[in-house]
Amino acid sequence: MALARTLGHSGFRRLWFGQLASRIGDSVHEIALVWVVYEVTGDATLLSLTFVASFLPTVALSLPAGALVDRVNRKYVLVVSDLVRAAAVLVIPFVGRGPLLVPTVLAVAFLTGVADAFDGPARNAFVPRLVPESDLDGANSLVRMTSTLSQVLFAAGGVVVAVFGSFVAFYVDAATFVVSALFVASIPGEHGVPDREDAEEAAATGAGFVRSAAAEMVADVRTVLGFVRDRPLLRNLLVLGAVLQFAVAPVNVAVPVYAPTLPVPGSLALGLVYSAFFSGMTLGTVAIGRFDGFVDAVRGVLVVAGIVGFGVGLLAAVLPVPRLTSVSRACSRCSRSR
Repeated sequence: MALARTLGHSGFRRLWFGQLASRIGDSVHEIALVWVVYEVTGDATLLSLTFVASFLPTVALSLPAGALVDRVNRKYVLVVSDLVRAAAVLVIPFVGRGPLLVPTVLAVAFLTGVADAFDGPARNAFVPRLVPESDLDGANSLVRMTSTLSQVLFAAGGVVVAVFGSFVAFYVDAATFVVSALFVASIPGEHGVPDREDAEEAAATGAGFVRSAAAEMVADVRTVLGFVRDRPLLRNLLVLGAVLQFAVAPVNVAVPVYAPTLPVPGSLALGLVYSAFFSGMTLGTVAIGRFDGFVDAVRGVLVVAGIVGFGVGLLAAVLPVPRLTSVSRACSRCSRSR
């Protein structure tokens, strides 16, 4: 009932359909982008550079992007973001398997990363203008749930690449971004206007816009740093998260390298592995929400158990089965000796 009421708002429904199409495109895009590099070059170093090119803009531009979407029409930010990504990915099949493929893929990865950096803040800021406050929680939950669940669609991206090939997959990818742009473009423009008194003044001149955006970016950085500094627990969690991300990052490169050893087409194996990973994340998120009282009581234990479990899972993925059997038998003997 709550879902039907939330989707009953025409503007939000169009935004959500656009997000759904865009996320389907993302699932195809990530698999095709990674697989075309590894399929053509077989070079893990180039895979690493592709991931860096994809994610670096999001890290570097998150604050400037937030400042920008507070000053311009969010609808146009989303439409431009979708169209830029659609045009960018179409360049790859046009170039083909020539000597320019790798630099083209890196450039496309960077450009789509830049578009992603603006898409997220604009979409999040757009939602409150499309639904009444009473339905805002439901709308935000649906947006987050769609973003999380869509990551399971990596398997579908693997199927597209396996059946039609990497280059055809980019046409599918571009089509989903165009569909997303059309849905967002159908939303009345007044809904995308930011709720800021200084928006018109800041946008009146280029210099005023730059000064205002730069000032807000600096203020945002100071606010965030001060907030983190005054909360030791949050600071420690951020440090732990950074360390874990640093440790986990090589897995993104290792998965495409190991995928061809599985008894299914390499791109499909890659999609299935990514889908399994994000399916586990989704189930974990649901479980935490369902048993929040228990989680609060043993939060520290669960964090440690999660880290250890992740390490054990990686070990199981890379060690040969006979060696894992030996480890299991050794652990069993140690347990019986006690």
